[in-house]
Amino acid sequence: MTAAGDMQDRCRSYGDFVADKARLLVEARCYDEGLALLEAVLCDMPDHVTCRLEHARILSLCGEHDQAVQELEQLYRQPGCALDVGFTLAVTYSGTGRHREALEVLAGLIEKQPEMPFLHRWRGIFLERLGCSSDAECAYRAALQLKHDYAEARVSLANLWIDLGRYREAEASLTDALRQTPAHSAALLNLGRLYRTQGKIDQALQCYQQVLTLQPDNLGAASNYLFALCNHADFSAVQLADRHRALAAFFRPAGVLPPAPSAGQENRVLRVGYLSGDFCNHSVAYFIKGILQHHDRSRFEVYCYATANKEDAMTRHLQGLPVVWRRINGMPTLQAARIIRADKIDLLVDLSGHTAGNRLDLCASRPAPVQATWIGYPHSTGLPYIDYFITDSICDPPGMTDGLYSERLVRLPRIFCCYSPGTQTSEVSPPPHLTRGCITFGCFNSFAKLNRKLYAIWAAVLHKVADSRLHLKSAPFANDCVRQEVYTALEDLGISRERIVLMPHAETHEQHLTQYAAVDIALDTYPYNGTTTTCEALWMGVPVVTLAGDHHRARVGACLLTAVGLQDLVGYSAGEYVDLAVCLAHDTNRLKVVRNNLRTMMVGSALMDTGGVTKELEQAYAAMFAAIAGMSGQAVGSDRKTF
Repeated sequence: MTAAGDMQDRCRSYGDFVADKARLLVEARCYDEGLALLEAVLCDMPDHVTCRLEHARILSLCGEHDQAVQELEQLYRQPGCALDVGFTLAVTYSGTGRHREALEVLAGLIEKQPEMPFLHRWRGIFLERLGCSSDAECAYRAALQLKHDYAEARVSLANLWIDLGRYREAEASLTDALRQTPAHSAALLNLGRLYRTQGKIDQALQCYQQVLTLQPDNLGAASNYLFALCNHADFSAVQLADRHRALAAFFRPAGVLPPAPSAGQENRVLRVGYLSGDFCNHSVAYFIKGILQHHDRSRFEVYCYATANKEDAMTRHLQGLPVVWRRINGMPTLQAARIIRADKIDLLVDLSGHTAGNRLDLCASRPAPVQATWIGYPHSTGLPYIDYFITDSICDPPGMTDGLYSERLVRLPRIFCCYSPGTQTSEVSPPPHLTRGCITFGCFNSFAKLNRKLYAIWAAVLHKVADSRLHLKSAPFANDCVRQEVYTALEDLGISRERIVLMPHAETHEQHLTQYAAVDIALDTYPYNGTTTTCEALWMGVPVVTLAGDHHRARVGACLLTAVGLQDLVGYSAGEYVDLAVCLAHDTNRLKVVRNNLRTMMVGSALMDTGGVTKELEQAYAAMFAAIAGMSGQAVGSDRKTF
């Protein structure tokens, strides 16, 4: 070997050594140090592929997606580029919403190396993100044909089947994955999701608890456990609060951020950051889009931190509003927290709680001096790092629920949220009993909110209203087993299946709304009330009967109905709930009047006064910030005012 060749080999070896060291720095969350180390080497060896690849990976982790893509594209265009270069480019494309480009790159890799199972699995993942379910299933099956014991592919396939309502196949696939790898956390998490979707809350909780036993730092399992618990009919308000506080220990700071800048003067323009995994066609969007639009830009700068890889027409609508948009999905905790800190956010508002796509881990590192949670979750987060929970005096009456929260309660003066319907919406139809000759009750809430205690209450209503029908609508009703379980549960209570209509998920939101044309009266769920579904029923002229309890998740219905002037449809016991539903069913004149006027009542109410609620929210934000600014050096998170 020549001296020059020997030198090149040594340089390559040194570059590989540096790349390995950079990976260790990334594992230790030292991203800046990793970048600096690689950049020093690349100054002398700009063509070292491994160092450039690792450099691009870290850039992507740090949120510098455009720069990462540019570097990866340059590497990918080089003759004979390595498999991991193309794969990393495809994953980076998809992580920024460029799923079709990701598939094109992956197709080229599969053409060259068709025997690689992981390429087929990732092809399935990208196809799912584009909504191509059938093609995604074929890709997962191709991966399993190449590697029968490929647990990750079985989990991905099961996850797809859950979305499609193919629950038996999903359970079999997850069981196979767990047989191969008993401690497979993703398989257990998805099995928990499968059980929760089917309303089998106890079994879901067992799955999440297994993950936490195996991996005490698995925040996804902790959040899933708590969210599933909110659907449990047998846990009291105090028990729920205790569980949330107990699991708060899992959400520890990922690292130390530099000290937050001084709060400064109270009257300056404040920077508000909204943190959510639901900036898309999701329930939360119908409550945040009006707020984002109506914020007073002379007083507030608005930032949105998107934490999930979801993008659709609603996302593009929100991006078009006067907000600063940051995509932080997949970003390591401390790096994402640093981005929020660099934006000098004064108030960070979490919109997810413990629901899917949340990044409560960011809040633990306290990237903002004031942190609150709002609208996305019906309970305290349990985390000491969240300072405030935004609510109202109906959802959380003073003295009733304060002790259930780790946060301080901020009660908006009229209502805790405001609803903005979609741009495409159906006209209100006449009451269906006029043509059917019988009353139809309905509930379009998530199936996970249904339970046997609720079925007993509904059965009591149906027994007292002759010939009445019950229409239930939820995605799991596409599954035969789920339908049979519901039919059997109601038949055991004396309600024949001829009186029950079970409808699966509608293809579009417009179709979903038109299905209210078949409903005279909506019955709310308990103890976890509906929110978006209640607003949608009211918007379509359908009155809702609700049962109010002693904590937030069981009082949202009372809040919404009070706002639109239907507080007399709020029951405070199961018996009263039944009586209200029966009385309303017999008052056909009122049903007609309400049907004709409910949309107008909504538009004139606090529930849809987006501008007014935004001003009230801004006043609350200013008060929260003023409380911090006037603390004179006290530790952030110490004693607060209650508004």
